[in-house]
Amino acid sequence: MTGRPEVALEEIVFCMIRKTDPVGRCDYFNQRWLDYRGRSLQQEIDDAWLEAVHPKDRAGLQTILRAPLSDTKSFEIEDRLQRHDGIHHWVLEKGTAWFRPSQGFGGYVGCCIDLPEWTVMERGLRRRNRALHELAHVVSHDLKEPLRTIGTYTEMLARGCSPVFEGRHEPRGRLYP
Repeated sequence: MTGRPEVALEEIVFCMIRKTDPVGRCDYFNQRWLDYRGRSLQQEIDDAWLEAVHPKDRAGLQTILRAPLSDTKSFEIEDRLQRHDGIHHWVLEKGTAWFRPSQGFGGYVGCCIDLPEWTVMERGLRRRNRALHELAHVVSHDLKEPLRTIGTYTEMLARGCSPVFEGRHEPRGRLYP
């Protein structure tokens, strides 16, 4: 720690923090990040930390971090980050541009938290519920359509054979006792 209050604050907050330079290379990670990853600052610096992002999530995160310097929007993304034990955990990352007083855009500072397993499970259950709702809609339609057809044919038969049902029509053929 350098003794600057903002650095001390970065080291005591609950989330993992990283900071990029103006071209998107990470040049700072707080101790919580390094402990989570189980690596040193030298092992994470520049783009080395990106190998910890799950391969399926890496391109999306890189696109955000490599945005043109004129695009200094805040971002929020969920991705999977490899922990010190080698397991990828879902994390929520929020980042915002930071500016140097005399030089303008300085890069991004990002805060990252490990999403609890229940959050991930809740999202999975929501996806499954949506899928079940869609299935119920399809099954309902598939069951209603044959019933509509049967109803239509029943009405047609009833209209076409109404004299028989009302007893005004003599049956053809022979009746057997």
